[in-house]
Amino acid sequence: MISILKIVLILLILLTCCNSEAQWTQTNGPYGGIITSFAKSGNNIYGGVFEDGVYLSTDNGLNWNKTAFGIRQVTALATIGSTLLAGTRGSGLYRSTDNGQNWTLTSINNYWVSSLTVIGSTVYAGAGLAGSIPRGLYKSTDEGLTWNLTSLTGAQVYCITKINNNDLFTGTDLGVFFSSNSGQNWTHILSSVFNIYTIAYNLPYIFAGTDNEGYYYSTNYGTNWQIGQQNYWTYRDLIVIDTKILGATSEGVYCSTNNGFNWTLVSPVLQYNKFLKSGTEIFAGSSSDGIYISVNNGSNWSKSSNGIRGEYIMSISASQRNSIIYNNTNGLISGGSAVFITSNNGNNWSQTSLLPHNGVKSTAVNGEIIYAGTFRHIYISTDYGINWETTSFNQVTDINSLAFGKNKVFAGVEWGLYYTTNNGQNWIRDYSISGNVSFICAKNGTDSNKIFLCSYSGIYMSTNDGNNWTLLSLNNNHVLSLAVRDSTLFAGTEYYGIYRSLDNGQTWDTVFNNTYYKVNALFIEGQNIIAGMDILTGMIDTIGGILVSTNNGENWFSGNNGLDTSNVLSLAVTNGYVFAGITGGSVWKRLLSELISINIISKNVPVKFILYQNYPNPFNPSTKIKFDIGTPLNPPFDKGGTAHSAGGLTKLIIYDVLGKEIATLVNEELKPGTYEVEWNAVNYPSGIYFYTLQAGDVMFTRKMILLK
Repeated sequence: MISILKIVLILLILLTCCNSEAQWTQTNGPYGGIITSFAKSGNNIYGGVFEDGVYLSTDNGLNWNKTAFGIRQVTALATIGSTLLAGTRGSGLYRSTDNGQNWTLTSINNYWVSSLTVIGSTVYAGAGLAGSIPRGLYKSTDEGLTWNLTSLTGAQVYCITKINNNDLFTGTDLGVFFSSNSGQNWTHILSSVFNIYTIAYNLPYIFAGTDNEGYYYSTNYGTNWQIGQQNYWTYRDLIVIDTKILGATSEGVYCSTNNGFNWTLVSPVLQYNKFLKSGTEIFAGSSSDGIYISVNNGSNWSKSSNGIRGEYIMSISASQRNSIIYNNTNGLISGGSAVFITSNNGNNWSQTSLLPHNGVKSTAVNGEIIYAGTFRHIYISTDYGINWETTSFNQVTDINSLAFGKNKVFAGVEWGLYYTTNNGQNWIRDYSISGNVSFICAKNGTDSNKIFLCSYSGIYMSTNDGNNWTLLSLNNNHVLSLAVRDSTLFAGTEYYGIYRSLDNGQTWDTVFNNTYYKVNALFIEGQNIIAGMDILTGMIDTIGGILVSTNNGENWFSGNNGLDTSNVLSLAVTNGYVFAGITGGSVWKRLLSELISINIISKNVPVKFILYQNYPNPFNPSTKIKFDIGTPLNPPFDKGGTAHSAGGLTKLIIYDVLGKEIATLVNEELKPGTYEVEWNAVNYPSGIYFYTLQAGDVMFTRKMILLK
């Protein structure tokens, strides 16, 4: 018989709105991301951020807020009337009539939408996928509610420009097409093996920007075309303002005042995708560092990405500034489009002056010294990011990894290993290491001479600061990451799972076997291992993100609650937090104690869903709560009233006697198994408490007593 008190408690639990769930939260930056598109309606300016959705600014770009658009890969935006349209890469075309709060999928679904253009009362959309039929130019005359395919088919349309009355020019993957009757008929006027991304005009000049071959221009309305001077560049967008032509190129924003005969760099040397003219301001969307704004027709540019958290964080390094001035401050160094620093657990990030053309692939920090690896170059700062110098390294390769040894700094590249002993004045190649070196793990403390390298050939170990190397037995497994605790090693691979060695790498066993994952990062502390992963494209039913083991790799569970992505690129742990750098979402954090609080105590898969009585009970101040997540059965309850569960999102929540939630111990996707969680109630008064376990529609509650 269920007591009246328990019934009242369950009703209170169901009616209570709770905000204190244990989960990942996004830090306040770093700000930036890949800006693919813009749109404007009145005072509203929209920015499409690849891998991070649609953002809105109502103050002309000073601040940006994320809309409710749930599809990450935004490729095109447009506004017409009160309607906002958003095209995606592979998920179709969506529309919103309330400034992005709600979205509906249009009839152009499961398509890559490569362009959106509004001309008068008509919206044009370039849609399709390479090799699919039908692809081409679609149009709508009812603000995107219905769409019809025009006569321009068989081409991927990247842009459409109106010149003079009913004349339309389109840029496609086949070249330039022309229509003199508002798109009813089309003529192919320029053939090109390169994509035509943009068309602009300053008559009699018409310009067509290409992918990797600069731009074409015509002075006789498209009858004949010539190649411009900036060959082998990509021109993503061109805009004509008064007597100026601005080009958003793969090498920066360039300006010409004489119809393209001469060009001048006017922006930071980044790749740029799109322009937007808004009053006296020009917006430029970069391919890494967010949005830049010019208030003087493109002569000068400043970053304006406040609120846009769409960075690709390739590396995170925990730092400690060991001095009286900085009070041994623990901070984080992250590498994305630039090098970013936080000293308050991500509440604020500052961008350093280093802004390389192709972004930061790797970082390493030791006190005040920071190394940053990019494509081709390695930079050094000796004053914690205030000033930077280019080291002597200059090779056509990504710098995948950087690490401090005892007397050396190591750099892992696509074909091997380099090191320096003099702060980057000289870099020496170590020819004993071959293959793509993806990660370097240098041990600290008494074993500071021991260094591990992860490569596509396997794992190498050195016990003398890299003077000699030994290839361990785990070879030819595309190792991406490594975590070391004494003689225990965990190795994360590309599509081969996670391996464990208990004898310094002499022998290995597979502890997590899944061919869909890239295990990009690993962290180990005691028996606790955290893995940061991403998944193969298209594996929509596979859970990537964060994987956790609390028993030395014997069992694993997902630790993704609150994390809105399955693609984790980097991990760091400091100040009691786990920080995750993700694809197009900057940096997220979660308390380490939350993530490792769940213990898997049995390999046996139970049949029943059971919540056990806590022990000890009464308790002071800690108690343990054990529960079983069972395999699915039908019906959901057995004869004794015990429920059955298939696993999934499981919550274990503590309530006081009034039904108020005071702690969330579990809020994760759990597989069938037996688990145990410890609750420390040192900060709570004596009294009766209730703990509720919920998985799907199944919920159980038990009582416990804290007696101090």
